[in-house]
Amino acid sequence: MEEGITSEQLEEIGTDFIRRLDIPDQKPDSQFIIVVGGAPGSGKTTAANRMAKMAQAVHVQANSARFLLAKQALRWGENVHKVVRAVLEKLLSDGHSVILDGMITDEKERQMIRDLAAKGDAKSFFIAITCQPDTAQARARARYADNKESSFEDWRAGDFEAYLNSIPERAELLQNAVNSSGGQIEILRNNGSVAELESQVNQAWSKIKTQL
Repeated sequence: MEEGITSEQLEEIGTDFIRRLDIPDQKPDSQFIIVVGGAPGSGKTTAANRMAKMAQAVHVQANSARFLLAKQALRWGENVHKVVRAVLEKLLSDGHSVILDGMITDEKERQMIRDLAAKGDAKSFFIAITCQPDTAQARARARYADNKESSFEDWRAGDFEAYLNSIPERAELLQNAVNSSGGQIEILRNNGSVAELESQVNQAWSKIKTQL
């Protein structure tokens, strides 16, 4: 696989990415970026999708960048950040608000989001979806049981066992990020049902609306 990404490749992937997104007809009165993060199986994508629908925002998954990069035999790492940044810049410049699924554990990633939001006169918020690692692993097993191929909307890890075994470490990284954020990351605990998670998402969105 190639390491870097050219400006032409970045433009092509960014255009393809945006073309595949579900973009709402209406836009919120005030622009924002809400980052929803969590370990695999935590429920972050369910939460992000729910919030996007309520907020009339565009749901962007960082894993979608991985899917498109892999199609062009390009490595992930920094290339994922470049693609996501380009997509967010375009959406914000077009007046949209975004729910970003992923990219929350690293302070550099969170600062990138803050900078993008400030550049577009938007506000930024961060939400961590947490749950017990064994619960997350059970959810991941259930999700992968259908043996579907990876797609833009539903990226799948190539090495499932490595993916599964990474969950406790990634959950710990998320908790460390929350602990060091100075209260800037709100926590939603998802050890129960989807309905319980959706209720928490509803409350989180109601709280965010008062700050817009």
